Amino acid sequence: MNGSLLDKPQLLLGHTWHARSAVTEHAFRYSLCGLLLPLRSMQNSTKWSCGPLVFKASDHGDPASHLGLMAWLDQLLEEHAPELDTRGEVWLQTLPRMLGFAFKPVSFWYCTDQAARVTAVLVEVNNTFGERHIYLLKGKGEHMTDGRRLTAQKVFHVSPFFTTQGEYEFRLTFDPKRLDRVSTNIDLYVNAGGSAQLQIKTNWNGALQPVTSRTAWTALVSHPLQSVGVILKIHWQAARLWLKQVPFFSKPLKPKEFVSS
Repeated sequence: MNGSLLDKPQLLLGHTWHARSAVTEHAFRYSLCGLLLPLRSMQNSTKWSCGPLVFKASDHGDPASHLGLMAWLDQLLEEHAPELDTRGEVWLQTLPRMLGFAFKPVSFWYCTDQAARVTAVLVEVNNTFGERHIYLLKGKGEHMTDGRRLTAQKVFHVSPFFTTQGEYEFRLTFDPKRLDRVSTNIDLYVNAGGSAQLQIKTNWNGALQPVTSRTAWTALVSHPLQSVGVILKIHWQAARLWLKQVPFFSKPLKPKEFVSS
């Protein structure tokens, strides 16, 4: 790819799928339009747009912070991962606002060193109760997003059909030197009877292309109801699980710490 495109916003066109194996089998797959944004190159912009696609910094990070988005991120990394070089570009994989609305179940922050290796990943999770949590995945100075296994203990409530027990296994594929495709896999395992049992597999993957006015409007035409549709589809799948009589769990208190690592 032309080197001049390596610091430009990218359009991510692909799919997300979920396959549940706990209690009862349940699966779905949806087309999805996302963004991959170079936050440092965007010079701490509080808002970016191209045609109908909009990014607002206030949709991300700690709502209680009074810092700019990148200042907040650098402070978080200095506190939780001071041993890592994260002074390179920071790529944010997220859903755009479309028609003024967005719900972002999960966003991925790929923090790179000066050699363009991903050395830390923030997995930013939002639930439908207006709560947000950050899982910080730390490397050991080497490139992390080559499909290797990364783990984090689950602490944040997402679905009423799961408890907050278990361990997430992440397998992320992203190369900031190529910017051709992204694949994010998250599997949830819960210990049962002395062994880890797979509860659900999820994936968000797609091809990347530079954002232009033309590709942005094409994305809206092909995903006209995505903004509202994401949350409607979440509730539709929840209704299907309820009809299948999958056990329902009340929402616990959110974690005391905003970041877990």
